Amino acid sequence: CDEVEFNATEPARDEAAAPVPITLALFNCRHANNPQTTLPLKAEAREQEARYVAGRVAALHRNDRAASVAILIPARTHLTPYVRAMEALSLPIRLMEGVPMLDCPEVRHQLNLFKALLRPHDDVAWAGALRTPWCRVPAATLEKLATLQAPVRWSEKITGPGRQAHPEIFRFNTALDKIRPDFGRESYALSLQRLWEELGGPAAVVRMCGPAGLANSIRCLDLLGQCPAGRGEETLATMERLLARAYTPPDPRAAFSPVAIMTIHKAKGLEFDHVFVVGLDREPGGRAARRERDSAFLMERLPASERDTVIRPPSSVVCPLSFLAATAGDRRTDARSLAQLLLSDLGLRRNAAEYKRLIYVAATRERETLTLSGLMLQTAGDKERRSAIAWLDIMDRERVFEGLPVQVLKNPQLAKAGIPVIAPPKLSPAPAPFEPEPLPYLIRSPSKIEDETATAARSGADEADPDARARGVVMHRLFETLARGEPSPRVPAVAAALAVEGLAPEQCRALAKEILDECRRAWEFKALATLRDAATERIPEWAVEDCFDKNVIRVGRIDLVLKTAKEIVLVDFKTGRPGTRSRAGPDSDAWLTAELARYRPQLVAYREMAARALGMPPTRIQAVLFFTALPRWVAEEIK
Repeated sequence: CDEVEFNATEPARDEAAAPVPITLALFNCRHANNPQTTLPLKAEAREQEARYVAGRVAALHRNDRAASVAILIPARTHLTPYVRAMEALSLPIRLMEGVPMLDCPEVRHQLNLFKALLRPHDDVAWAGALRTPWCRVPAATLEKLATLQAPVRWSEKITGPGRQAHPEIFRFNTALDKIRPDFGRESYALSLQRLWEELGGPAAVVRMCGPAGLANSIRCLDLLGQCPAGRGEETLATMERLLARAYTPPDPRAAFSPVAIMTIHKAKGLEFDHVFVVGLDREPGGRAARRERDSAFLMERLPASERDTVIRPPSSVVCPLSFLAATAGDRRTDARSLAQLLLSDLGLRRNAAEYKRLIYVAATRERETLTLSGLMLQTAGDKERRSAIAWLDIMDRERVFEGLPVQVLKNPQLAKAGIPVIAPPKLSPAPAPFEPEPLPYLIRSPSKIEDETATAARSGADEADPDARARGVVMHRLFETLARGEPSPRVPAVAAALAVEGLAPEQCRALAKEILDECRRAWEFKALATLRDAATERIPEWAVEDCFDKNVIRVGRIDLVLKTAKEIVLVDFKTGRPGTRSRAGPDSDAWLTAELARYRPQLVAYREMAARALGMPPTRIQAVLFFTALPRWVAEEIK
């Protein structure tokens, strides 16, 4: 497994110096599904460990404020309980790698405020926007707003009849009125920052969370500035992904604090007076094992001592054999091949070797004292434990530490050492029983892309390719403009619309001219022009819905409705292209046949929905597919 062979070493300390005292703190706990013991649950034991470490650090810091102290964790995802325990004692801690951004309430409040700006229909976000550090509306006022029967949406309640319900709501609306005209025109980050500052957000966050909270809020705005501008839900999804992977920046108050928290990897090459290595119950390779279960194959690099050469006939080329791969086992029978078992074992041994190197790094960072702590989880039977804390417990039971300056503590309490015990956080009351109500109805759509969003999708959005999607969206806007009798826009305006849809600037101008020419040719196509001239009414982008079943509502958007004296024609523009070959060749015919089969169920549904909405028999309604690239007008009888 590429492990380095053991070599005895001597510490580089003066002979007169006393050996470094080591404290081993073990905290017993149990699984939640094990009621046979009075031991605390794993989460409670983790809080106990964090409070113990924080109390020890506080005592060291009081006695010698210049002494450097390091709390080393295996991974920064385990950071939160230790940071919370340190903050409970007002210890200035220097975070080399911060806690997850979404663990910070000020960040969640800011994200919720952005959701409210972006989603007028999000009642939870709008109600939550009134319960923030910078807008403290009493719960009683929210209860009054909830009793209003009309309007239904909370965004309309807050900006309408509820505007005068409380001074804080009036102040919220005053700030909202200042940024609303520019929301969507300027960057989302700038709009959110302006609203947040108008509401006094920076001062409120500092009062609640201190300078660290303000730094977190500014970092949140920076992440929003990295998201694509003006994309609505796409921007929000990108923002949530960035926040899920982001960690808080350093606390400005602790820039020069002698107390630091970092991962063991980050501590390589550093030394501290006092070192606390926490969370040593983490076993090696846990994440790798999960990846192995989900992977279709395994591949491992062979250890250097086991690499060989193979000859591949008939060329007789000699090449090094450095990697081996094996397919995963059969999930139905849980059978695993010999190759998979060998590679799995190799991976486990390699993870264990890396874990040992990591523990060695952690145990050699101190100058004066070393404290090792972790949870001892009670397991069923004699299940082998491979964590560092388990190894240390076995060494203690086998009396390896006899004659050494090692102190082993089981479930240590701070009061015995004269350190005030930190009160554990109050547990929230058990939630009331809740049975979710079934949805009163489901929303479906004839269009696949619309069905995925449960709404009537914008026209032209049914293309899989991003460039084709942008082209389709802009072309449908052009057809809507022409149907309303408005003049056709020029090339620069169309190029700007394409740029907003995400196309590269160098593509936009050439594609804009091509789109305009195609739209004009299609609009003047003889069959469409004749029908337009005979129409008594033209309705572009007609949103229609009907009750398809008892609990199902269908929604759709029809590109163009033409009413004549004899019938009603539903026109569905299709801006897709058959390919790069000749449009008159067999390729276009095959493509057209496939497209007709693809969209026939959609046309049938649109025809039924229009008939119900207009109260007329389906025989008086004709559905048409118009392929603008060919151009081809296909008006079929749909039975």
